[in-house]
Amino acid sequence: MDGVLQENEANAANFKELVGHINIANNRLKQMIPSSETHAQTLQEMQDYYERAIQDRQMRIATLTEHFAERERDLGADKTVLVRACCALVASIVTTAVVLAPDEVNAAMLVCAPYLTPDRLAGYALTATIAYGCGAR
Repeated sequence: MDGVLQENEANAANFKELVGHINIANNRLKQMIPSSETHAQTLQEMQDYYERAIQDRQMRIATLTEHFAERERDLGADKTVLVRACCALVASIVTTAVVLAPDEVNAAMLVCAPYLTPDRLAGYALTATIAYGCGAR
């Protein structure tokens, strides 16, 4: 990730070259008579170099935007894998408890039964869904 965030050498060299050309053209403009043909040509060169410098920055911004979009997609996929792994872990723990200790699970369910009404279970499920959905953004 850090490699993309750092200016690559070619990009930095291109930008330095453009800034150098702009400075040279600017110095030539200061020494010229405003009505000469060379003055108009130098002005055109200056505009061209300026446009190239702007394009260089736009390419850098586009590169970073794409990099961050890729990272966001990767993180979304990683989050989905993590949630699925957690669900599988919980399911395996519950299954193991039911198989290895059915009497203890039955006793625990009798204690929890008054609190596990259908409306509360639906509320828990809705809350978990909303929390997961909001966290995905």
